[in-house]
Amino acid sequence: MNYKHALYWFTNDLRLADNVALEALCKQADKACFVYVISHNKYHSNLYQQKQDGTAKQSFELDCLHDLSQQLARYGHKLLVFRGDRFTVISQLISLLDIQAVFMTEQIGFDEREVTSKLKQEFTHTVFIQSRQFTLFDLESRLPDDKKFKSFTVFRNFIEGSQQELRNLTTSRDKLPADLLQDQATRFGNDLSEQIIADKELLQNHAKPYIQGGESAAQQHLINYFSSPAPSTYKETRNALDEWSSSTKFSAYLATGCLSASQIWHWVEQFEQSKVQNESTYWIKFELLWREYFQWLARRLGKDLFHFGGRKKLTPLTCFYPERFIKWVSGTTPYPIVNACMKQLAQTGYMSNRGRQLV
Repeated sequence: MNYKHALYWFTNDLRLADNVALEALCKQADKACFVYVISHNKYHSNLYQQKQDGTAKQSFELDCLHDLSQQLARYGHKLLVFRGDRFTVISQLISLLDIQAVFMTEQIGFDEREVTSKLKQEFTHTVFIQSRQFTLFDLESRLPDDKKFKSFTVFRNFIEGSQQELRNLTTSRDKLPADLLQDQATRFGNDLSEQIIADKELLQNHAKPYIQGGESAAQQHLINYFSSPAPSTYKETRNALDEWSSSTKFSAYLATGCLSASQIWHWVEQFEQSKVQNESTYWIKFELLWREYFQWLARRLGKDLFHFGGRKKLTPLTCFYPERFIKWVSGTTPYPIVNACMKQLAQTGYMSNRGRQLV
């Protein structure tokens, strides 16, 4: 079925390559607009006067959006970036543009799924086409009980023992639908001009992050990493606190969807076939399986994932000393290694896996 007016809602899938939802849009939509919403909650202080996203993470996100905007422009499209409440922004767009179908990546997080569910209830005549592409495997029908989620080891043994098939990579983006806003530009601009963020303000004038954001940078890093010998020594070097090549540096790209887990897995296998297969190359896959486990665990548990007492509902003993907290955040504790890691985080937005465990 073809939809005359469609909306593509970018979330944690900021890429054009290996994008199942985008491929579905290309096949089913006549005209489309492309949207990303920066949640206003990210900029408000919450518990302990901390913001959800720090300055470095915000810069990385803007870098990703700038690159995505440039890529879409090559196909004649404009990326519409909003700052506000996701439900409100998407609702207004559906109404203003007479959207018949919303294409998006299926969400894993509880809050994100709640927004989508609320939109589906509000717009019963709009079809929400969600593609599952944030995980390596499609396990929905293969995990009928909670036994496979008892622990990571049980989950890993199940995956490796049953030889689950990876999701195939997709490349179709050669024929994006026509730009819907060419017909709706005047009305759209009048009604939403106060909410939309101008390209110059948001996508160009921001501080450059420690790790360059965007699919283009992610793809180049993928090539550079697997063109080097680093994958063959990953297990020996991954606990280093510094040095760029000691770990893969894929985490930020995975979190924003500039890279898919499937893409990285396929590159590991190509490295194993063409160069070397050893414990280190397996360990990159091993870490991706850890990610996979938590994706499916979050999918299964929903809001219970965030229960203060954990899955066993055992409330921990806690205490809070404001003065100690401030020293920890600013890196002025009695422990030099903690201070070094926290200052690195403050200055760059990045801290190694081992560093995060130490602090």
